[in-house]
Amino acid sequence: NKAKSFAQGVFASHKKFSNIIRWFDGFKDGGIGYQVLQRPLQERTNWASAEKAKATTALADIFSVFGFKERSKLYTPVFIEEINESLSKSAMLAVALNWGNAINRQRIMGGEKWGHVQIQAIMDRLSKKEMDFVQSVWDYYDTFWEAVAAKEKRVSGVAPTKVEPLPVYTKHGTYRGGYHPIKFSPERSNEAFKHMISAAEETGKLGAFGRGMTKRDHAKERVEGEVNIAMRLDLDVVFEHVTEVIQDLAFHEYLIDAGRILNHEDFHAAVVTKYNDAIFAQLKATTADVALGEVP
Repeated sequence: NKAKSFAQGVFASHKKFSNIIRWFDGFKDGGIGYQVLQRPLQERTNWASAEKAKATTALADIFSVFGFKERSKLYTPVFIEEINESLSKSAMLAVALNWGNAINRQRIMGGEKWGHVQIQAIMDRLSKKEMDFVQSVWDYYDTFWEAVAAKEKRVSGVAPTKVEPLPVYTKHGTYRGGYHPIKFSPERSNEAFKHMISAAEETGKLGAFGRGMTKRDHAKERVEGEVNIAMRLDLDVVFEHVTEVIQDLAFHEYLIDAGRILNHEDFHAAVVTKYNDAIFAQLKATTADVALGEVP
């Protein structure tokens, strides 16, 4: 009845993933549930924590080129006659970060309705130190490439195509260019908002069925063609992207393996028969949490 189902649901929600697995294993150490579900999750969680700590240090070093006074001015709007609007220095740096390869160039020009003259006017307002900073971000992204490509090849059998950098010509010299994640702005574009909602729903749907997949925008093949949606022009994108890459490297393969187990009819039947639907639902909820970056 409904009262019994409600009670089972409340009970299950208060049992941590590790406790449920230990229950499955008859409260014995090192059981099959621990071996195939819990221990791999613990190992990947520990790896992700260590990698995020290293990334925090690396990004702090990259951003340290901006002193206290410079950081305080990063968000001060400056009027740029060529675009007839004001941009903060952080937005200008974001424009530069999106100028390192062909696809991002189309996205930034299409989304803002700018041409090369407008882009150049923005780039000319960046100092050599600031352009060196932009290149250092591109270079740091590149340190993840081998791991991303190797993981994608293990999962799909095919390594993703690397985004090729384009030379960036500035008054301070030529920079190599590089990859930067394409992030559309839901605040500045209704299309971007719909895209964000759709992506969130899809991630949740995958997790709910035990097939949770971490956000993997950095590994997706880029779609050619014109897209005229306003992009995010902020430096938070850098931190978000690095977090997503580490999350993906840590848990993508685990989620595939866990999904195979949770989706197996025999496993589902055994859990529901011996325990109840609420316990099985809690196991699926854990995979959804992992997919969304909320590791229990």
